[in-house]
Amino acid sequence: EFFLSCVSEGFIPNGVKGKFNLAMDVNNQDFVQSIEEEMDFHSSRILDLLLIHSQVLEGQLEAQQNDLTQQGRALLDEVGIQQSVRRIKAEMENQVQETDRTLKGKLMKLNQVESGRSRLNQVASDSLPALKLKALDAKLQGDFALSKFEKSILNNLTEGGRRPASWERVRIGKVLEAAELYDAAENQYRQAVSQDNKFGLDLASFLGRQGEFQEAIELCGEIVSKENVRLICTIIFNSMTSSPREIRATDTRQLHDWITMAKEAFPEDWKTRMQEAFLLDLEGNTTEAIARLNEMDWEKLSEYEQGMVANNRAYLNLKLGKNGDAVSKDLAIAFESLGPKIELLDTRAMASIEKKQFEQAIRDLNLATQFEPSSGRYHFHLALAYQGQDDRSAAKEALESAQTIGLSQKVMDPSEKSKYKMLQSWLEN
Repeated sequence: EFFLSCVSEGFIPNGVKGKFNLAMDVNNQDFVQSIEEEMDFHSSRILDLLLIHSQVLEGQLEAQQNDLTQQGRALLDEVGIQQSVRRIKAEMENQVQETDRTLKGKLMKLNQVESGRSRLNQVASDSLPALKLKALDAKLQGDFALSKFEKSILNNLTEGGRRPASWERVRIGKVLEAAELYDAAENQYRQAVSQDNKFGLDLASFLGRQGEFQEAIELCGEIVSKENVRLICTIIFNSMTSSPREIRATDTRQLHDWITMAKEAFPEDWKTRMQEAFLLDLEGNTTEAIARLNEMDWEKLSEYEQGMVANNRAYLNLKLGKNGDAVSKDLAIAFESLGPKIELLDTRAMASIEKKQFEQAIRDLNLATQFEPSSGRYHFHLALAYQGQDDRSAAKEALESAQTIGLSQKVMDPSEKSKYKMLQSWLEN
């Protein structure tokens, strides 16, 4: 909206607007090559417009001051107004600079995607990544193109009346799943298992992603072994934490048994211990979960692993209401090791909310939500930050975004449910 206002005011030529509208066309090389050069030029013109808007705002504030009663005038301080205007100017300039950096980053990714797509089509047009890209392209083109793509890929699979191998069916199942043709994908996974039981993990993983948790755990129970137990733990753990269905006590006990089995077979595996900690937290044993993370041999962890452990330990401590030096230290380690990942931004934002540093939380969560998360929790946390600032309109918009994405109370822990109910009550009243 602000960009369009710049166009309407004449600060940016209308032709540039058309170039921005071509941003999603990865084949438009003219746009990709020219936009960075124009961005620097037009950013300065945007800043000029910001300064003008600030001057208008200053005039409006002075006019409002003149309209106040004598008592109101006594309460206002001209220096305070000027400071507010300067603060607004600085914040708006920072916003433009941040938007400029974000857009440049997205343009760089756009170039990388197009370059990678071209190389992939040249050297491996029938590879799984290339086929997934074709599936996504068909999906974007609409139902007709998607139906045509499905028919083509299935015809190729059985061309000449041949019987596809199990691994081929699994491969095509993954392609159809990428196109969100879930029934057709499930059919291929099941046919693969009927031909060779060793592909049961692929079917279990698919069922877990589709929320068919009980069947996934039963299938894993039939094929679990020392060699595949870590993968089974990951499949069931991911399904358990993302599925909106209620989890039975027998399910968590089964996962505990498999985690114990994995720890015995692979005592140095950090990911299994992380899963154990989160399973304990899921059961309400957050203190024990933190203790398990503390038991890990820090010196044997890679920099990436240290960052992941530090972030999750900070998150668990925040759940217990602990927001002291230990949390700050863990967050510093995580950001140094991993950079601004969405999970880290969320953890730091929740720490800021606990400290009532709502502006910092909003900055982090606005950045986190630019990653287009599949979970609504980040928009929900953004709504909590706006609630802290008493901004009902922004809080309502963020919560509606969370609900649109798929925020579900069924997968919230008790503390999150309480905050959710309080937020809804605050918005309604």
